[in-house]
Amino acid sequence: MATSALKFLLLGFGAIGRQLVTLFDEGEFGVEAFTRAVSPHIAHGTLGIELYDDQLPKLIADSGSVVEVAHGKDLVLTSVGALAEQVVRQALLVGSGKVHVTSGAIGLFRF
Repeated sequence: MATSALKFLLLGFGAIGRQLVTLFDEGEFGVEAFTRAVSPHIAHGTLGIELYDDQLPKLIADSGSVVEVAHGKDLVLTSVGALAEQVVRQALLVGSGKVHVTSGAIGLFRF
């Protein structure tokens, strides 16, 4: 992974994560992704980022921002349905990070 000023950890590497990665210029950000299993993603291509299915605490500690969720880190919440769960809401409220809620799925048009 290229060294950069800002390093992101994606929790999951599905459609939203893959789309997000395609919006970055090569080397613009350091991006890694944590998934439940790496092998299913290999067939679809990794888009040049490192995928992990272990070492989550270290990955979180080493990242500048975590995109979906992590204790004590700023959070960009794209799956707002998670807020319907009281346990999730409470965990977000007591954490030391900030929560930024986006409206709907991430979509970006380049004009």
